[in-house]
Amino acid sequence: MERTWTSGRTPLDGARHELIAAVSKRKGADKSPQVASLEEELSRAIGTRVRIRQGKGKGAVSVEFYTNDDFERIRKRFDGGTGPLPAGLTARAESLFAELLASSGPPVVLHGDLHHGNILSATRAPWLAIDPKGVVGEAEYEAGALLANPSPEIAADPAVASRRIAQLGDLLGFDRQRIRDWAFAQAVLRAWWGVEDRQSPNPGWLRIAETLAAVPA
Repeated sequence: MERTWTSGRTPLDGARHELIAAVSKRKGADKSPQVASLEEELSRAIGTRVRIRQGKGKGAVSVEFYTNDDFERIRKRFDGGTGPLPAGLTARAESLFAELLASSGPPVVLHGDLHHGNILSATRAPWLAIDPKGVVGEAEYEAGALLANPSPEIAADPAVASRRIAQLGDLLGFDRQRIRDWAFAQAVLRAWWGVEDRQSPNPGWLRIAETLAAVPA
């Protein structure tokens, strides 16, 4: 999953914008320490990999979403293990995520975080989606955030999860198995981000992941 801005119209401003624009014009030049440092800074701030690419006359800032890097960080941090995350659940999510990425369907523009809190009733349109992430990927990926919300008490109910997967598959023509598998893998990743942020996984995400791992598609 990738989000890209050309260097002429990035969401960055001030010195960062000038740095990216200037370095991007250096055709064939090696990546400077300043650019490498900026990539690291943005990666830490956003929580995912950021790459600044150079090209002829312009460059691009690419932000990758939900890559295998997250699972690689788990293994690296815990010497090949999974730390406080359940080993079996994490291994299944890791394997499924790689399979889903490798077999993804045609890419489309996605919201990236489409759940109940980001869909509002409005006057200029019946419904508006707010806070888009600008992700590109296959359509079934989008269902992950919806299936994990609005709360673990609801999302971790097997009957609710099964009904939602069936409804999304029937109404939107999505592949039910891929809906479930994307949602499961994303729930495990969210539990991992809890480890990174607070040193312990959010039990709500693990409950949702366990439910999604068990429900039939």
